[in-house]
Amino acid sequence: RKIAEEFGDDITYVLTINEPNVYSTLSYMAGEWPPQQKNPIKFGLTYYNLAKAHNRAYEAMKSVKPHLLVGPATQYGNALPKRPGHWLDTRVAKFANYFWNWWWTDRIRKHVDFIGFNYYFTDYWQGFKRDNPSNPHNDLGWYMEPAGISDVLVNAWMRYRKPIMVTENGVADANDKYRQW
Repeated sequence: RKIAEEFGDDITYVLTINEPNVYSTLSYMAGEWPPQQKNPIKFGLTYYNLAKAHNRAYEAMKSVKPHLLVGPATQYGNALPKRPGHWLDTRVAKFANYFWNWWWTDRIRKHVDFIGFNYYFTDYWQGFKRDNPSNPHNDLGWYMEPAGISDVLVNAWMRYRKPIMVTENGVADANDKYRQW
């Protein structure tokens, strides 16, 4: 509400939360980010509560400045089966896409004016194991497949039928070996 009151006449777009799936996962599943815990219950509660927080922020901002266009900046990936047509790979990739991309956004779908997402990678799944090609990788060691963004764009549009904004995209490439590609 305060942001809308103070800045609402000077802005058009508002991103409420950046990468709620990344924050929840790295903080409460992987234990890499503060509070550095591995607790699936706290992970689920955090992930769910971030959706509730977005919804409340949306309502608060819209009540003050209805013209604001409000959405998230969720990190979306492109999960694909390593062996196309293989029953397990296909189901695991489908689950990975649902859980990583759509679960959280489904909970805010009535409280968004656009779908904002960050895209950096495609992951291939063989059974329950991520099995990406050995090359090319960026400076962070992530497999790169820039064309995968087209799958994410189409799937996000088909699922939500809302305007789409790519809120982050790029490559960690200190030597500019892959940037143009």
